[in-house]
Formats: sequence, structure tokens, C-alpha cells
Amino acid sequence: RWAQEFDPANTSPDVFHAPDGDVTCDFMHSSVPNPYYWGDQFSAVGKSVEYGGTLWMILPDAGVSVDQLLADREAMDFLLSNGEWENQKYLKVNLSMPKFDVSAQLDLVEGLKALGITDVFDPAISDFTPMTEAEEDISVTQATHAARVAVDEEGVTAAAFTAMAAGGSGMPPEDEVDFTLDRPFLFVLTSAAGQPLFAGVVNQPG
Repeated sequence: RWAQEFDPANTSPDVFHAPDGDVTCDFMHSSVPNPYYWGDQFSAVGKSVEYGGTLWMILPDAGVSVDQLLADREAMDFLLSNGEWENQKYLKVNLSMPKFDVSAQLDLVEGLKALGITDVFDPAISDFTPMTEAEEDISVTQATHAARVAVDEEGVTAAAFTAMAAGGSGMPPEDEVDFTLDRPFLFVLTSAAGQPLFAGVVNQPG
């Protein structure tokens, strides 16, 4: 749950500029004092969840794609900073963010092989005798990781499983800033100690 929930009475439909065209979805709104962060190609805000975690929302600057931001070392450094960032200012942040529910599935086989984990995929040499009485023709045929993250007024729901079978952002205003997530953005859910638990891209909220 959010440490400070969104008021459902402030939720209203608005336009999200998705890569495949504009879509209308429900946006949540809040106006609270909060640290505001920025870099050469992005701005960012973190929203606290109970027990000390944070959902970080990183918005590429106008004209900068999410893919460009993912390739930007500064943006990646920010994602790992847990808020320990030079370019930040505490002010009133007028946050507008869409409810979203995103999921993804990733085939891990090639990545595991690239790391040198190969024997388990070859039935001729794999050895699973510590795990089963069957001794022959046992190998891993699938390795899949899936994750889903949903955000609404109450908080963040996140689950995962792994199956084996242009121009920089300027200094913010003095008193308050509008932070409107109405185009593709990055998010990272971190633990109280700052470790990334879930990360993803919202290209379309639904």
C-alpha cells in the first residue's frame, strides 16, 4: 500500500500518449511536498509505500524515447541511487499518473547459456540425480521469467515467478512542479534498503 494513498475522488480520465496512438485512461492526482529529481534527459519522482519501499517514476524529456533513456548511463545511475542524487529539490509536486497494469514474460534460456549454464539443457550430460531417482534423459527444456505490476489508488501489486520447463531538464520552479506521466515512462519498485525489486516500462497503461 502507498504510505499516502491517492484520493479516488481525484481520479479522472485523461489522455496517455502511447506509441501506437493516444488512449484515454484513468489518471490519479495528488499535490504534496516531495523531492523532485532531474538529469540531462529525464525527471523523476518517488512515491513511498508502506514499510519503507519506493516506487520511482522516471519520465523521459520531451523528444527522448524510453529506449534512449534505457541506454543513458546517467538515468541508470539514478535508478540505482535510491534518491541519493545531486540534482534534487524539495517542493510541491503535482503528480498525475495513470493507473496501470503491465506484465511481461522473458525466455531465459539463451541468457543462461550465455552465462555458461549449458549442461542442464543437454540430456546427454545433465545430471539431476540429487533431485530425482530417474537418472537418464532429464534436462531443462524451458526457463521463463514472468512479472506483473499493477498500480491504483491504494498501492502497488507486484508479483513474479520463474518457471524452469534531446536537451536536458532544467532547474525546477521555486515552489511547485507538475509531474504528468502522460507518455511512456520507466518505473522501479525498490525495497526499504534501495534494492530494485521490479522494473519496467509503461508504454500503455492497460
